[in-house]
Amino acid sequence: MAGVVMPNFMNIDLSLRKEMDEEYGEGNIGYQFQQLDICDYYIEEQTPSPDTPDLVVEGEEGYSSDNSSSPIEKDVFNEYWLHPSRMNSVIICQNTVRTWSAHRTFKKIQQEHRSEAFIAHITNVQSCVRGAKVRHLLAERRKVLSSSVEWISLIQANCRRIIIQRRYQKIIDYYQSNIPSIISIQKLIREKQMKTAFQVLSTHKNPSVSTVKKLIHMLTDNDSDFDNDLEIEALRQQIVENLQENRKLHDRINRLDICIDLFWKNLVTIEEAMKSASIFKKKKTLERCISKLSTQSSVSITSSINKSNEFSHQRFDLYQQLLYCLQTNPEYLTKLLHMASSGKLPRSIDRESTESAVMELFSYAICIREEYLLIKLCESCIKEEVKQVDSPHDFMLGNYSFMRIMVHSNRVFKENSFHRNLLKPLITAITKDESIDLETDPVKIYQATISKEETLTGQKSTRPAMKDSAEALANLQVKEIFHQHLKDLTAATLMFVKELTKESETVPYSIRVIARNLKETLESKFSRESNSMKKVIANFVYYRYLNPVIIAPEQHDIFEAPITSIQRKNLAQISKLLQNISTGKLYKDSDPLVHLNDMIQEASQLFSDWFTKLVDVEDAETHFGLNKFSYKYSWMKPIVHMPIKYLFHLHTMVRNNLDIIAPSKNDSLHDIIEELGLPSIPEDISPDEVLHLQLIERPENTFKDHGLCSDQMLINAKKTAIYVLQIQGNCDLRSILDSPVEVEHEYMWAEYRELEFPENVEKNSATGKRRYLRVTPSATVMDLKCLTFGQLKNITKSHIEFLEKSQTFGTQDVYQCLVNTIARDILHKETYRSRCKSQLSTMNGTLSLLQERHKYLMTLRRKNEDYLVECMNNRALERGKKIRFVLPFTSQYFHLRDLRRKGKVPKYGSYKYTAKKLYDRGILLSLSGVSEKHFDNIPIILSMNQADIVTVEATYSTWGYAAVQINLRYEDLLQLQYDGHQNIPFLDNAGQVDVNLLIYLINKK
Repeated sequence: MAGVVMPNFMNIDLSLRKEMDEEYGEGNIGYQFQQLDICDYYIEEQTPSPDTPDLVVEGEEGYSSDNSSSPIEKDVFNEYWLHPSRMNSVIICQNTVRTWSAHRTFKKIQQEHRSEAFIAHITNVQSCVRGAKVRHLLAERRKVLSSSVEWISLIQANCRRIIIQRRYQKIIDYYQSNIPSIISIQKLIREKQMKTAFQVLSTHKNPSVSTVKKLIHMLTDNDSDFDNDLEIEALRQQIVENLQENRKLHDRINRLDICIDLFWKNLVTIEEAMKSASIFKKKKTLERCISKLSTQSSVSITSSINKSNEFSHQRFDLYQQLLYCLQTNPEYLTKLLHMASSGKLPRSIDRESTESAVMELFSYAICIREEYLLIKLCESCIKEEVKQVDSPHDFMLGNYSFMRIMVHSNRVFKENSFHRNLLKPLITAITKDESIDLETDPVKIYQATISKEETLTGQKSTRPAMKDSAEALANLQVKEIFHQHLKDLTAATLMFVKELTKESETVPYSIRVIARNLKETLESKFSRESNSMKKVIANFVYYRYLNPVIIAPEQHDIFEAPITSIQRKNLAQISKLLQNISTGKLYKDSDPLVHLNDMIQEASQLFSDWFTKLVDVEDAETHFGLNKFSYKYSWMKPIVHMPIKYLFHLHTMVRNNLDIIAPSKNDSLHDIIEELGLPSIPEDISPDEVLHLQLIERPENTFKDHGLCSDQMLINAKKTAIYVLQIQGNCDLRSILDSPVEVEHEYMWAEYRELEFPENVEKNSATGKRRYLRVTPSATVMDLKCLTFGQLKNITKSHIEFLEKSQTFGTQDVYQCLVNTIARDILHKETYRSRCKSQLSTMNGTLSLLQERHKYLMTLRRKNEDYLVECMNNRALERGKKIRFVLPFTSQYFHLRDLRRKGKVPKYGSYKYTAKKLYDRGILLSLSGVSEKHFDNIPIILSMNQADIVTVEATYSTWGYAAVQINLRYEDLLQLQYDGHQNIPFLDNAGQVDVNLLIYLINKK
């Protein structure tokens, strides 16, 4: 062993551990190598092994690598290595080497597998495998599907259907749950589209045919228009009937007040009654009172307006034509109203009745059409009246009927709400303070201070009476009160001025447009007197329209509480100062109110600016969108609800002044009046009965002159052009009419006319007016339903050529002008519909006010009637209680005895006279056909079995009948006395009696 150099394996463990990063401490010096589980270690560690360790050999310098050795050395070597302990160490070393080698091999393999080339190769192989597999599956699947194409298509279609149905049903359910919102959105979209289209029509001077075609359907009346027209007509009839009834009630109440007053006056002495009767004014004609005093009438009836026979039906139609003629031709009524204003009418014609008849003719301007026609009448009257004056000042002095008609029609119907909203708060502010006093007369203020002093002291004042304002103002107390009154008057008046001039748009249109026409007409004639125009407008707008409402608010239904004398005086003072402000009139230097001049000048400028804004208004045609032909083809003809008395009043006026209002003998008005004959009220009809007249145009008036013919042709051209545009409207109108007719257009026209023109339609109905067309007066009525579309285009073209020859549109393009006219009609139609909606609301409010007014008047009438009946009953009972001594064996004695035997004694007495006795007393004035020497043979009996009813009975053998008996209402006798009638017919026009003496006799008995 001595010569053998052996490696030192004792430190191999340390070397290996250093290489493998294992800890080796001092406590592990005695560490012995152990056999390791290479597989377990490899699995648990999975870490790359370190590089091959270097063996540390002692005496390495002397070590020889020569493998040749001696046998002894081999034995020693084997003995050494075969030792168990060393064998275990070798085994451990071998295991360690193997582990290191395995780690190194695994690391190389792992690096190869993690390389990009290897990964790409593996991925490629996997992709090829998967591709082959999928291609195989697809091929198998394709074979299956190719054999089931029809079934697959059917399944796909059903699946698509189910999906779409579910999606659609979901949308429908969503819409169904949001219907209100959808309707609102649709409404907004339609409104936006309509607004856009209307903007194009209203802003473009020459709108295209396509734009007009989009909105041309609006010219056709729909169910809503139909219902609105029916409702408006029903409301108009109710309003007119309520107005007429309220007017009758008002007249009845006034009559009852007069009767009550006369009743008490007649109880004193007949002399006082005769004295009061001498100053009464005439209000009604004698014939009307006669019809109330007797049960029979001798008035000869020449005709009747009852529609029960052919003659009466023709007469009824003539009256309808007459009213239509008077409505649509303002020149007739203009001349009549001018005669009424200038006092040229006969005394038998009452001016108030004339104005009332005109208001009835226009139905108090309740509806748009009547308001438009009444405005046109006032415009014509303005031109006629201005011709007759020499200066604006002279015009202001006139009392014109047309002004009263216009102002009254506005007060009665439309502007009650305007007055309430504007004036009621102002009047309430003045009247609610009972202590306020606006007296500005220094003398009256002085007298009021004296009266107050005497009331407080109970002794007569020692201060002298004063009649001069300057002397009264010398009193310090009067001066202080006067200045305080001026301050209050100024504040109240400025409050009125501020509210009146705040807005001009709220003033009724009819008042504004009449003010505008007044200004323009006067300026055209008196161009150099422009400063006077403001006074004329102020006279009309303030003095005639607003001033009466301020002075008497309770009479115009805007103030319910009674007005005291002080309150009325205060309102009168304010109204007087407002009148001066409106006209710019200043007080003189000598007037105590001269201090108000500065305020008047400032406020007058406000009024002047207000009047300027007031007259800045569009004309009636533009505002209403109407002309005299607007209702020519309307489905509903205008209706006038007029009492018979006013109808015959108009008939009488027109007939008596026919040569003045219609100088031409060829005027159709002459024909109507001639066919009507004399006006007369039928025996079986009351004068107050209301007729419902549907206005119609006289047939021959349609083409009477060239101008009217042109207007008619324009209407016909628009009518047929609208039908053409319904079918064909893709370019301008000229190109449409010149283009050839296609088969498609004929089919469309055939379908359209079947819907538009149903069978069995009357020519006078709305559909008949659209269906039938009269081209010339001599031609028969043309049925549009029987025309082809080509014929319709030819007729339209001929109408346009006529308009072009007649130069209806001047030198402009007739085709484009016709399209522009249709566009304006569309705009006006929509404006008319909106006005109808507003009108319905206004009419409902007016009807409610009229009904409330009717209830109030009915209550007041009932109270007055009950009071009058009670007075008469008490008076009759007082007379019945008196025991009158009757001389025996007189005619009165035997008369009463016969009545007692028959059991017919009147409740309030019966008296028998002879005609001679009544004649001697002056009660009976005459008997027709009877000599005075026979008056003794005519007994006349006056009896009263019911209060207010006097029965008169007379008998005479030569009269041809047994007896004449009439009933006289005591109230009617008082009315006759009030009307100033001294003598009235008696006993069916057989005699005359004195009204005053007859009343005296009735009161006495």
